[in-house]
Amino acid sequence: MAEPSRPIGAPASSGGLADEAAALLFVVVFCVIEIVGMVSSIFIDVFAFHGLFPIPGGRPTPTQAQSVLDFFQSGGVLLVVVGIATVFVSLGLLTMAFSGLPKVDRRAFRIPSMLMLELIGSSFLFFGLAMIVATFPQLASQTAGQTSYPPALSHNLMVTLTEDIAILTIGSLMGLVGLVGGPILGFWRIGTRYGEPVMKVGSIFTVIPLLQFIAPILVLVGALEARGRLIRQQSTK
Repeated sequence: MAEPSRPIGAPASSGGLADEAAALLFVVVFCVIEIVGMVSSIFIDVFAFHGLFPIPGGRPTPTQAQSVLDFFQSGGVLLVVVGIATVFVSLGLLTMAFSGLPKVDRRAFRIPSMLMLELIGSSFLFFGLAMIVATFPQLASQTAGQTSYPPALSHNLMVTLTEDIAILTIGSLMGLVGLVGGPILGFWRIGTRYGEPVMKVGSIFTVIPLLQFIAPILVLVGALEARGRLIRQQSTK
């Protein structure tokens, strides 16, 4: 792997190495939190949503509908809240990481304003998700036992679901733009600076369906490699 490049005229001081190592530590913690949040979201999706709508064109039985309600009443909401918290904590960690790196290379790193856009988009996204979760009792009661598909829903429930989906869509679009201009661009620049192509690949995988599940693992590997070299380099000074 290539050694980290340095800004023109900036000495490779131990202080600078410490700043870089600290910033990369934030990236490492970010990746770990992302992996935990990803596993939690998969669990919620598989157990809850696939329990309510088990197969395309299928319909939930009263037993399946009740199992979904029991899931959310017994701790599913807590998992959703944890998922929301991971986003805010993760963006906070990235802000600290991207705040530390400009100390050693101001031209390549600065706090991406897109992180704020991703934060706002995530807020819309999770608000819409929470509103949809709140309709689960009505949705389950109106769809359970129906013999037709799609099931017949009341006008008020259809309007509510339409509004919630619109909020989800707006949040998703804002989050996507913020994701590209924030974490993805930031990880690409970190991978370029420290000669870590695996991190650059991970940054691209972040927006590719299915491959996005291994993106934080690749970024984690690259950050650990870069930070390890910095610590070894710092110990020799």
